[in-house]
Amino acid sequence: MKKRNDNPFGDEFKISFAGLNQGKHFFDFTINQKFFESFNTDEITSGKFEVNIELVKQSTMLALGFDINGIINVPCDRCGEVIDVPMHTNNELIVKLNSSAADENDDVIALPIGETQIDVSHFIYEYIVLGLPARRVHPDDEDGNQRCDPEVLKKLDELKAKAAQKETDPRWEKLKALKFKN
Repeated sequence: MKKRNDNPFGDEFKISFAGLNQGKHFFDFTINQKFFESFNTDEITSGKFEVNIELVKQSTMLALGFDINGIINVPCDRCGEVIDVPMHTNNELIVKLNSSAADENDDVIALPIGETQIDVSHFIYEYIVLGLPARRVHPDDEDGNQRCDPEVLKKLDELKAKAAQKETDPRWEKLKALKFKN
């Protein structure tokens, strides 16, 4: 995952937990193209998401539940044209307060003594990227036909046919002719 070197959002994605009572608290964020541009990624062109975070504060830790729902714009794996992909993901993050960094892993992070807020922007970005489907292509139409750019598909078929017509290396043919006895 690419992380930003700076925070162009200011305090927009920071959750201040110092003054919160123990128990559940809810935070809502809207993600747009500006958010994705700040991460300098070619994989995601834009998107629009609603992010709901449930924070459960306890004396020595925070439990954050991320509910992310929206549409992401990514290139089609087949033709390269940008497509809208609906996406929904749920993720959890545990934040240990007053802990050492040695306790950290993917789902548990530690904050040093004296921290009063947590920036959730990079977690939101990571959860969106991790929630992307492995294969992103135009959905077929109701008749089962591909809806990708026909010119690109035609060119791909031509390249595939051309590759199939290439002669094989004659050394392989001679090796195939060898017969071995068991």
